[in-house]
Parts: sequence; C-alpha cells; structure tokens
Amino acid sequence: MPQFAMPQFQMPELPWQKGPKREDKVVDELLELVEGSDAGANMSDAKRAEVQELVEKLAGRGEKRPARSKLLEAEYDVVYTDNAIAAGGPFRTAPGRAIFWTDAITQVIEGGKLHNRVDFHLLGLVPGAVTLDAEVDVLADDRLRARFGRPQLQLAGKVFEIGKESATEQEVLYLDERIRVSRGLSARASLLVFKKL
Repeated sequence: MPQFAMPQFQMPELPWQKGPKREDKVVDELLELVEGSDAGANMSDAKRAEVQELVEKLAGRGEKRPARSKLLEAEYDVVYTDNAIAAGGPFRTAPGRAIFWTDAITQVIEGGKLHNRVDFHLLGLVPGAVTLDAEVDVLADDRLRARFGRPQLQLAGKVFEIGKESATEQEVLYLDERIRVSRGLSARASLLVFKKL
C-alpha cells in the first residue's frame, strides 16, 4: 500500500505566545555595557562607540510615538551619557566628581513635569543633592522640550539657588518598558540612556 507524507502545517504564533522581541537582546547588551560606568564617566572611547552602535540598532523601534506614550512617565536612573554636563552640570565634570562624590543620578517625568536629581557626598562625608525642575512640552511624536527653573543645591540642611533658567529639546530615540534613550538637540547633542526604576 503506498504511503503518503502528511502535509506539515505550522500554526501562526499567537500574541501571548511570542518570545522576546529582537530589541530585548539589544537592550540587555546596552544595560550590561553601561553597568558600573558611573553613567559613562569612566568608559573608554571604544566602549562609547559600542554604546552608539547599540543605540543605532534601537533607534526608531519600541514605542511608535514615544513623546506621547504613557510609558514616558516613570522614575529613571541615568545610566549613561556621552557628555557629563548633560546629567548634573558642573557637579559631574571630572573636577566636580572629585569633590562631589556621586551616589545617584535620577529623573522623574510625571504629569508634564520633570525632576532631575543628583545625590552626592561632599568629599565623601557630607550628604547633599542638586535638583532641577522643568515643565515639559510635547513638540512632536518623538520630541520634547524641557523648560527648567534654576538649579537648587541642598547641602548641610540649607537650600541655595544656583545657576540660571534654561531650556532644552530632546529627541526620544527609543522607549519601552525598561529604558528610554534620548538625544539632546542642542549644539552638544548629548546622548542619554535612562533605566526605569
């Protein structure tokens, strides 16, 4: 009796059966690369180039309208920047880090407002913080503008207003449930990677 091969059918993958997205692996690599780098301050040029390559793989993926997405509202740890001044101003330059030992660099976006904070210990002894608050405007599906007030220095139980008001625009290159990647649109065009807390 002749034998007939049964046709092979492959069921389509259902939404709840889907495995990790391709971006998940890139995000894992990016977070692993920047881990322990003091927000990029002690990374070599070669490692910074690797970060740039991974960011290019992520750009345009993730949330399709990231500046308008609810995922944007979160508390973040700043895990990388290619320009120290972009996350902490003079407190994050090499001389600044030698005096103000950084404990954490965080950012909160909620309800159209943004709160930046750098926690530190002065010479490793006296705790303090620098905060910077802003109103956030959505300019496009992938673009934000932050209008900052004056930075505030909190030290030894006192609060000092320092610096001046400012404004920046950012392009949100990538956003998902774990990270946000943004690039400043000023002359410095700083790249920043934020990890959700």
